[in-house]
Amino acid sequence: MNILGAHGPKALARVARYCDGWVPFGTSPDAAREAIATITQLAREAGRRLEMLDVPVIVAPDSLNLDLLRRYQEAGVNRLVLPLMAGADEGGKTLEHLAQLATVVEQAQKV
Repeated sequence: MNILGAHGPKALARVARYCDGWVPFGTSPDAAREAIATITQLAREAGRRLEMLDVPVIVAPDSLNLDLLRRYQEAGVNRLVLPLMAGADEGGKTLEHLAQLATVVEQAQKV
């Protein structure tokens, strides 16, 4: 599986021509919906038929809520990647951060 993580018109065109997935960082649901439609159209024009475009979006967990999770899903995003924030291990905060991630995962299961 070929996945490209990039932004901009040239990147979307490359995804449409060569890839099975696109990994944007911090993209809003509306921007993801628009980009996915563009990739699908460009792939069709290039003679490719993408049965399923893999779109995992990397997002900060503190910005998520149930409504936003639903909007990502409706936009065509099929996975969210929740990074462990840099410096989370300083001062014993790793477990606290993991607990925050667990809350997001619990919310995602309701979508």
